[in-house]
Amino acid sequence: MHALLAAGGTGGHLFPALALGQSFEAANHHVSYVGSGRPLDLHAEKLSGKTWRHLKAKRLKGVGFLSKLLGIFTVPLALIQALVILIQEKPDIVIGLGGYCTGPLVLMARFVGIKTAILEQNCIPGFTNRILSRVAHRIFVAFPALGKYWKHTRKIIHSGNPIRRDVINQFQNSPHDDQAFTLLVFGGSQGAHFLNETMLQLIPQLQQYKERVKLIHLTGPSDEAEVKAAYEKAGLTAEVAAFSDEMGRLYKAADLVISRAGASTVTDLIQFGRASVLIPYPFAADLHQHANGRYLAEAGAAVLIDQKDFSSELFWQQLASWLEKPEALQAMAHNTQSLLIKDPAQVIIKECEKFV
Repeated sequence: MHALLAAGGTGGHLFPALALGQSFEAANHHVSYVGSGRPLDLHAEKLSGKTWRHLKAKRLKGVGFLSKLLGIFTVPLALIQALVILIQEKPDIVIGLGGYCTGPLVLMARFVGIKTAILEQNCIPGFTNRILSRVAHRIFVAFPALGKYWKHTRKIIHSGNPIRRDVINQFQNSPHDDQAFTLLVFGGSQGAHFLNETMLQLIPQLQQYKERVKLIHLTGPSDEAEVKAAYEKAGLTAEVAAFSDEMGRLYKAADLVISRAGASTVTDLIQFGRASVLIPYPFAADLHQHANGRYLAEAGAAVLIDQKDFSSELFWQQLASWLEKPEALQAMAHNTQSLLIKDPAQVIIKECEKFV
């Protein structure tokens, strides 16, 4: 079977595509990739070790009138690009994992008689996947589907969200320091200025526990130097970087994760059984990060706080209590891993093998 995987734009789309591709190849299937050509797509292409095709599609939702008009005019060109890719690649199935490039490919694949599927990584489906759900042969969802968003429920399979094997191996082969309490802070693939600023405000309180607390902080490129300098000046033990390709190692080190609530983050928390404080990005489409975070919070697996309500003082009160009584974090971590679906990529592959 030749599977063409289409994903682009964000780590939440691209990294599951890499994970799924690895598993398809491990099952002796052929894989090719299509992305959008953005910087993060090029990084994912490098990680895959393959040459990707690139399809330039424009955003149609959440943009101004002129941008939307330009996007509409580029749709025919994107469909032609998609058709050319399909003719050249000759896939048996096209799987869309999110991003603007997935729409033209899945639509054109269905039009020419190629089997199609989509994977929705969030609790609330994105604009593109809502449209594609009408034509896709299968709809794989990372989390239990919300009925009001999906009309074609017979096609839905709760598969979970694939994680790259190298990330899992990093976790399994990395140490955990039982003598220190380690905070892992990050804001997704691009960082989060709000979280960076909040952590800097916490420095005076963290200094009280500097013999016990370690920090791992992924800042994004803009704030890396400032955050690193501030921690060093305060004498805190901290590993600071803009981004990391060793998330498995970082999750293994962490006792508590402070982050946004993107799909990949929530998936990783479930996979690795980590307690978390989630501050959803307030401008995410359809507030899907709030829904992702609620899924964990309602299971007793995370503390969910809106950004408008989050402050360094509020967080410190909670963190100080956990430092003194870590049993609550241990229970949260246990609840997180109880949501795990074993090997999501295999669930998807086996289903594709049935109908292709």
